[in-house]
Amino acid sequence: MAAQLGTMKVTEQIDALEMMAIDRNRYLAMPRVISALVMMPILAVFSNVVAILGGFILTAAKFDFSAFTFFDSIRVYFSTIDVLIGLFKSLVFGGVTALIGVHVGFTTTGGAEGVGKSTVRAFTMSAATILILDALFGYLL
Repeated sequence: MAAQLGTMKVTEQIDALEMMAIDRNRYLAMPRVISALVMMPILAVFSNVVAILGGFILTAAKFDFSAFTFFDSIRVYFSTIDVLIGLFKSLVFGGVTALIGVHVGFTTTGGAEGVGKSTVRAFTMSAATILILDALFGYLL
């Protein structure tokens, strides 16, 4: 997001949108943030399903577990609140990542070199923010 919006910023495409009285936040930022908010929980569910199936295949092949034993242990050791907390965290992380990417992209200057620096800065800020938020969630939840 930061790279795409940063490129639009340094090539004055965002300025052209503003000259046509098109709100950059509504036209460029909002769809990206909403899509991140929608897709991150979906990606979390998909990755959890793949991880569970991969774990089942590994334990069935290497340790000769039955399907009943494996999936019964999932039922015993995981609760619905664990899944809901994971979905909530993915929603927050997706929103924060999108907001940081959009903000950094909109404030990009300096041509192609500035776009590269903005992309690295957006990644660094997103990763640090996610680590801090995850630590806070671990403390609070």
